[in-house]
Amino acid sequence: MLEPFLQPVPVPESLPVRAKPRARKPRQQGPKKFEFVSSDPVGKPAPESRKFIRSHVMRGKNTKKSPPKHPTLDVRVDALPGANDDVEELDRPAPLAITCCTDAMWTVGHTHARQDRAWVESPSLMVQLVKPPPDLDLFTFATPLGKDSRYYIYRFLTTIKETMYPAEWCFDPDVEKVCWFRWLLEDPAYLHCICFMVSAFQDLINMQSLLGRGKYETGWGGEFSASTRNRLRHTIKLLQERLQDPAKQVEDATTATIISLAMMADAMEDAQAFEAHSNGLRRIVKMRGGLQGYTHNRQLQIKLCRVDLGWSIRNGCKPEIYSGKPAWEPLLEAFGTVACSFEIQEPSLDFMNVYYTWDWRLQNTFKDLRDFSALANRYSPSAKKLKPEAFQEIMLSIQYRLLQLDFSQDPAPIQEALRIGLLAYESTIFLQIQGMKLQSDSFSRQFRDAIQATPVQGEATANIKLWLLVVGSIIVFDSSEDWLVQSIHSLAGRQSWEDVRERVREVMWIDIIHDVPGRKVFEATQAYI
Repeated sequence: MLEPFLQPVPVPESLPVRAKPRARKPRQQGPKKFEFVSSDPVGKPAPESRKFIRSHVMRGKNTKKSPPKHPTLDVRVDALPGANDDVEELDRPAPLAITCCTDAMWTVGHTHARQDRAWVESPSLMVQLVKPPPDLDLFTFATPLGKDSRYYIYRFLTTIKETMYPAEWCFDPDVEKVCWFRWLLEDPAYLHCICFMVSAFQDLINMQSLLGRGKYETGWGGEFSASTRNRLRHTIKLLQERLQDPAKQVEDATTATIISLAMMADAMEDAQAFEAHSNGLRRIVKMRGGLQGYTHNRQLQIKLCRVDLGWSIRNGCKPEIYSGKPAWEPLLEAFGTVACSFEIQEPSLDFMNVYYTWDWRLQNTFKDLRDFSALANRYSPSAKKLKPEAFQEIMLSIQYRLLQLDFSQDPAPIQEALRIGLLAYESTIFLQIQGMKLQSDSFSRQFRDAIQATPVQGEATANIKLWLLVVGSIIVFDSSEDWLVQSIHSLAGRQSWEDVRERVREVMWIDIIHDVPGRKVFEATQAYI
């Protein structure tokens, strides 16, 4: 039988007792001791405990004369979620069933509000409760962290990670094999690398708020704060110590640290650092036996190939990490994950006539990326997502097929323009850090020349060229460039963004990725007319 958790208030002996109604006999009390009080994980108490709780809450109530009041703890069951809450006894932590406690009642310790066990002793004893600290205080990281560093880790785990890796909204991480958080607890170099990354983003946000976005949308340059520069130096020092150990050189945590530094160097326009980190990654991947050495961690493979793509686009060269031969057949049909996008969003007859004039390899690559866009529009961030293996196969196959094609000498300039445009479009999904443009003079010049060489021959080619211009503005072009402003105006005229959006969506478009930046670049070009 459950023991009372509040000592009953004694009934004064002088109080007269009537025969009817007969006074309740005081229940025999045991020695003072505390009692665990808890509820289930959703705050719903057990129904069988309701009568027991009520007998204590109502003791001294509904009598002809109230007994003298004694100081008691405010225990209110109705203060929890649900009006009919009760308490059930459990042998494991559960939500609190005690509320209305002031800060003066807290003592030092670790727990989560409404998630851990609380105990209440008799009124003659002190209530011993534990104040919940920030969640990250419950973990012991690879090195001691100050308040700012813990805040940066929190930002990385909640918001910055999605900014650095925008593609992750469309595929489910392999929870059983994700070890990013474990590295924060075990590897000092990776831990401080993450702190550096978030600190750098914080610098960018501060600069944008003070001086406007336009000046810094192309990179940070040398505008790091002293704190961020110190974090970078400390990260490099810890990484060099790891690289001195032959066993630690090839560990996944070392690879992840270098990937993060390479991505930041690319965003910062630090070509020398990006080259050094990329070369280091290639050596480590070679020591691991190639990309297949990372099959146990698909997300790490994806990020390796992301750096490989960035290096190839920036330098106009073939991939160096991936050495396989991609298949040229339509990939999404093999997966069977989505119906043909030409059936979901049927293009015009003029568009299909142009499509069938392309090289068959470009046709299949275009179709795969268009089918993936249709799939991504179906799989919103809150809905079902792709498996990591499927996402990797799709992105890598499309990426490396496009890099191996070359139509620069083809008599139809639209094919080379489309090949480069598809690379730029895939970069917005797989490569681009949100809000940052791709920094590559050679890629920008190659893309611009291919677009300008493409003639407009009918509505379909006009829509394709407009799509190339909008995608290029999102990923690489400056919206104030005169040739870009005039080209978009000649194709869009006085059309609104809603009209232009319908035209570019006929080619391919992912709403959640391209709607906002597409509108911004279009409206920016219109402002220069």
